[in-house]
Amino acid sequence: MERFIIEQSDQEFYTSKGGLALVGSCLNRYASLEKALSRSMPLRHGISHVDIIKSYFGLICQGKSDFEAIVQHRKDDFFMKSLGIDKVPSAARLRQRMDEGATVWTPIIQNLSVDFLQEAGVMVTPLAVLVHLELIVK
Repeated sequence: MERFIIEQSDQEFYTSKGGLALVGSCLNRYASLEKALSRSMPLRHGISHVDIIKSYFGLICQGKSDFEAIVQHRKDDFFMKSLGIDKVPSAARLRQRMDEGATVWTPIIQNLSVDFLQEAGVMVTPLAVLVHLELIVK
């Protein structure tokens, strides 16, 4: 994966996708994602499981949850380099592979998310939420 320098500049143009470099750094920091996904189910051919997951993470991090949104990133070098993706899938391939892997990949990603937070030293604390319900009776 390419390393990016993150700095403030008065002369440089900034892209709204700049945060993907940070997301990619987090995803690629732990090789356990690729290992776990590759062991989860056999890859018959084509795009690796980890490229499928990273492509979808890239969409989610931009607030896009529909598979068709991947089309605009198929030839986007920044998207690929920042997330460490070798090949971006088509919308149909992304949908198909996410459907195929959903039941197998969900627990893997959930467990790795917890591992990531622990290794990164993130302090998780409870958040008290007060809900005020007012019933209006006429």
